[in-house]
Formats: sequence, structure tokens, C-alpha cells
Amino acid sequence: DTDAAVKPKRKKRNLLMKHELLEEIPTDLREEWVCMPIPEGQRCLVASSNQQTIAKSETGELLEKFRSYLPNGSHSSSDKKESYCVFDC
Repeated sequence: DTDAAVKPKRKKRNLLMKHELLEEIPTDLREEWVCMPIPEGQRCLVASSNQQTIAKSETGELLEKFRSYLPNGSHSSSDKKESYCVFDC
């Protein structure tokens, strides 16, 4: 069913956190900002739904498709059909 394969893609679009280099320290850094270190290496989005797990690059290219123990990432971990799990890695 192609419709089932398209719906999760729409839900997961633009879920990677975009980074912004901090060149100056803002005066309201503690109150209004969230700071995280940027790890080196390739980033990806890992998502599980419809009893499979996929890993995609920042550009949306499919890196891997596999079964996992993430919620709804395999037959053994399936929950509700419409549930899914997303990680920004």
C-alpha cells in the first residue's frame, strides 16, 4: 500500500534540529537559549513505524532500512499501527 508508506514521511519531515554557531554570547543566554554541543560525524534521522526502522541523512537520503526494538520498529515490537518513534542522531 503506497499511501501507508507516504504518510510517515510527511510526519517526519524537518525533524532534525538545525544547528547555529554561537559567535557571540547573548546577554539572555541562561533564560532564553538552549545550547548543545555539535558532535562530529554524520548526522541522521532514525525513525520506526509500520514494523520497520529507517535511517536517513540530513538531506533525506535513505541510509539503512532494518528491524529494531524501537516502538513499532519490528513485528516483535509492534504497538498501534499509527505509532512511531523518531531520533535525531
